[in-house]
Amino acid sequence: MKPFFIVCMYFLLTSCLSEKGVNPGKASTFIRYYSGGYNDNAVAFEETPDKGFIILGTVVNVISADQPSQYRIKLIKTDEFGNPLWQKIYPDFSNKTLNYRARGLQILQNGGYVITGENIKIDSISNIPYSNTLLMTLDGSGTVIKIKYIKTPAFKSVAGQAVAINSTGNFLVLSTASPNMILSEVKKDDLTPVWANSYAAGQTTLTNRMYLDDAGKVFWAGKVTKGGVDGIRFVKTGQNSQNTDFDLELLNPGFSEEATDFCRFGFGFAVIGSTNKKKGRDDPADRDILFKRLGQDGAVLSTQSFPIVSPEAIKAGGTALDDKQDDKGNSISSTQDGGLILLGSANSTALKSIDPNHVGGDFDFLLIKINAFGDEDWRASFGSRFKDQGVAIRQASDGGYVVLGTTTQGGQDIMVLTKTNKSGKVE
Repeated sequence: MKPFFIVCMYFLLTSCLSEKGVNPGKASTFIRYYSGGYNDNAVAFEETPDKGFIILGTVVNVISADQPSQYRIKLIKTDEFGNPLWQKIYPDFSNKTLNYRARGLQILQNGGYVITGENIKIDSISNIPYSNTLLMTLDGSGTVIKIKYIKTPAFKSVAGQAVAINSTGNFLVLSTASPNMILSEVKKDDLTPVWANSYAAGQTTLTNRMYLDDAGKVFWAGKVTKGGVDGIRFVKTGQNSQNTDFDLELLNPGFSEEATDFCRFGFGFAVIGSTNKKKGRDDPADRDILFKRLGQDGAVLSTQSFPIVSPEAIKAGGTALDDKQDDKGNSISSTQDGGLILLGSANSTALKSIDPNHVGGDFDFLLIKINAFGDEDWRASFGSRFKDQGVAIRQASDGGYVVLGTTTQGGQDIMVLTKTNKSGKVE
C-alpha cells in the first residue's frame, strides 16, 4: 500500500505543477522584518502606485561612549507582499562627515520621492550637535536627484519635520527651530527657498504630516507644553503669511494630552495621541490612547480615550479606571468606508486580558477601527515577544491594513512591516 500511495501522490503533484495557470498562492497578510546590522528606526511609509510600499527609516550606528553616533537615512522599496526590491542608505557609511536623520516622506507624481529631515553637525567649539533642515528628491529607483540643506540664519539649529506639495508643485517644508516653528516654500526643481516664515511655538513637538485644503491653507499639529501642562497644538495658516489663521493650544489643566499624528476626517481632522485623563480619577497615573475630532476651524467636536479593559471585567462591574497600563496612540488614517483606523502601542499583559488568543510580549500593536460616526467597530492586536512600537498605519488598496513599526530585539532596533486582513488579523 505504501509504494502505491507514493506513486499516486507523485502523479497528483506533477499533474498539478504542469497544469497551465497554476501558481503557488501568496498570502494576503504578512510580517516582514528589515535590519542592516545597526539600529534601524521606522519613520514613515506609503503605498506606492504599483501596490508595493516605500519605507523610510533612520539608521543609528552607535560607535562608542566617547564618540558621536552616526545617523543615516534608509529607504526601502518593497513589492505588495513586503519583499524588498531595493534599499538605499544616504549617505553610505564610507562618508564620515555627513549625518542625516529622516522625518517626513511624500510620493511624487512622477514616481519619485521627496524626503525631509535634518543634517546633523557638531559645533567645532562647543562640541554640541546642531542641524539644518534637509530636503532630498529621488527618482523611482531611489537615486538622489537633489539634496538641499536649508539654513535659517536666525536660528542655530533647524530640523525638517514634514513635507507637502502645493498647487504649483513646489514643496512646503515644516521645520522646528526651538523655540519656533518654520514654514517655507522650496522650488521643486533646484530646491532653492522661495520664502520662509517663523511662528512662536514655545516647547512644541510636531507630527510628520501636514495638509493643504482647497484654498491652499496649511494645517499642522503636535504636542505643546505650557506651564508644565502638555496639550495639543493645532495650527492653520496661509502660505507665505507671517500670521496664522489660528494657533490653538488645546490644554486640559491638571491633565496631560499629546498629539502624535493627525489626518483629514470629514470636513475637519482627526487627531491621535495619548492622555492621562480618566473620568472619576483625580490623579491618573497611566496613559490611554486619545482620539479627538476637530472642525475646520479647530473647534473640538469630540474627545474619546480607549482604555484596555476586558469585556469580562466590564461585566463584573469594572470600568476604565481598572486599566493601569500605559498605552499610546501612534498613527491614524482614514478608511475606504469613511471611518478611521487607529494604531496604538499597548502593554501585552493588558491585551491578553481582552483577547486570550493575543500573541506577543512586552509592548505590542493595537488596531482600533471606528466608523464615520466615531463608534468603535472592532479591535485587533498582535506583536512579537519583544518590544513593538507602532509608527504608522494605512489602509491598503485591497482593504487590508498595513502597519509600520520598530521592534527592539536584544537591544537592537529593527523595522517591521505587517499586513493584516480587513479585520486587522494576521492570518
